[in-house]
Amino acid sequence: MKIRQGFVSNSSSSSFIVIGTKIHEGDDQKIASKLLEMYPTKLPDYADPGDPDCLWDILYELKKSGECPFGLFDENSIFGYRIYEGPSEDYGFDDFQLSVEDLKNKIALVEQFLSSARIQNDDIKLIGGEQPC
Repeated sequence: MKIRQGFVSNSSSSSFIVIGTKIHEGDDQKIASKLLEMYPTKLPDYADPGDPDCLWDILYELKKSGECPFGLFDENSIFGYRIYEGPSEDYGFDDFQLSVEDLKNKIALVEQFLSSARIQNDDIKLIGGEQPC
């Protein structure tokens, strides 16, 4: 028998585990510009880094293509490398494994991306949680 603790509602949510950092005002435009530079042919024509909602649109399109491991989490306040993202039903997380060496490599990718986008990156963490979907 599974016992669920915490708040339960009828709304849908998804769980996530990410290597990332909290982003601040203005960081979204820097991230959007860097993603447009890295994936220019995979993004919609309307992708404009000056648009406040552009980063979410860009990451949504890149997630569909399966080529970008980065995402926005926790109501768009955390940016990072997607380790796991899935439904938060009563069934829990799907199984996954990640070696310590792979974890170190993914941390280095996040550090490199944030540095190249000129974003302060001294607070990268392994973050997990739930978000509405």
